Amino acid sequence: MPRPRRPRLKPFIQAIVLLILLLGGVEVGLRVHDSWQRDQGNPLDRTFDLTMPSWAVHHRLKPLKAQKHPHPDTGKPILWRTNSYGLRGPDVLIPKPADVYRVVCLGDESVFAGEVTEPDTFCQRLQVSLENGTRQKVEVINAGVKGYCPLLSYLQLRQTLLAFQPDLIVLNFDMTDVADDHLYRRHTRMAADGTPMGCPNAEFERTSPEEERAGLQRFLTVRWLKTQLEWLTDSRQQAEDTNDINSPQGCYAWLRDEPPDWSVYIEQAFSPIELMAEFARRINADFVVSAIPAPWQISGSASNGPGVRQRVDVPQNGVFLSSRPLELLGAYCNERDIRFHNPVPEFRSHPDADSLFLTNSRGFSETGHAFYAEQLHTFLQHRLAQSLTTRPNPHYAPETPVR
Repeated sequence: MPRPRRPRLKPFIQAIVLLILLLGGVEVGLRVHDSWQRDQGNPLDRTFDLTMPSWAVHHRLKPLKAQKHPHPDTGKPILWRTNSYGLRGPDVLIPKPADVYRVVCLGDESVFAGEVTEPDTFCQRLQVSLENGTRQKVEVINAGVKGYCPLLSYLQLRQTLLAFQPDLIVLNFDMTDVADDHLYRRHTRMAADGTPMGCPNAEFERTSPEEERAGLQRFLTVRWLKTQLEWLTDSRQQAEDTNDINSPQGCYAWLRDEPPDWSVYIEQAFSPIELMAEFARRINADFVVSAIPAPWQISGSASNGPGVRQRVDVPQNGVFLSSRPLELLGAYCNERDIRFHNPVPEFRSHPDADSLFLTNSRGFSETGHAFYAEQLHTFLQHRLAQSLTTRPNPHYAPETPVR
């Protein structure tokens, strides 16, 4: 009697294995391509290994780290080092020495300035120029962290930086801060009066079943297939993304001559500035807000390297001449008696404005850092001359002689 024929499983198993290998190869290829694209743009996109999640400020720089990264235009290695507080630069003495005038510069990657060496950052250049015009020793602390905005800078100031006993706090407002605020505000814990108390990183949150299912989104293959499907079903989606504050392509949309209505987002992004100014008043410190211009606010040919403008939906050779964003920020500060520095007119009148920015990144060049430090120094010198030379240290009391 002939034996019944059993289903042959070997071809089926081989097909499954080949499919898994194929999907794995596609995933690896997409990740290599994604990494290459990021490497061709802003080198600060590679700082994922320099940052760590935080319960208080969403993410922060790892302390006591040292890494080298290539200059985006020249390829020359640039050393990044962090001190014991997780800030770029040398360590900070606590309590502050009595003869030191201490400045804390808050902001994002434009302050961190990973594209240039430490001495070339505007923070270090500002320190040298301020110290040359005063009888005091001056320290300018670089508290810049990639992706920060006034919301995270306020929490950073509250959690850590007030211990440095600053005499001057400079908030450097970047034009992406409105979009960044919207990104992190959803994770922020607020007090009953609306004051931000902390912004825990999502990695610390317990995942729900829905979030666990959404974990598939971590695979670039799934995200790529989803993107292609959305493109096929709605060809207008890509154009809409350029106005979407949640989209990386839309982070500069509020600078356009005909911007989307981001009034609510702008108001929210500005709101922590008043809280920082109140902190400064309580510790008898000066407080200044300074706007950092984007290259496409200054010149149509600045930062025109491959893909730099396309990634943020800025036209090649285009320039945003609208003064409305800076007018809004200036009006907010003026209404609250906060000193506001707008260097955009000086940047636009520079004889070689393109040289102020990198070609393959949207950050300042070495020349741009020097120019921004010069403009900031001029602004501070006119308003804080007395503070820099004769202002008593509110945190230091001379020792009483023992009789």
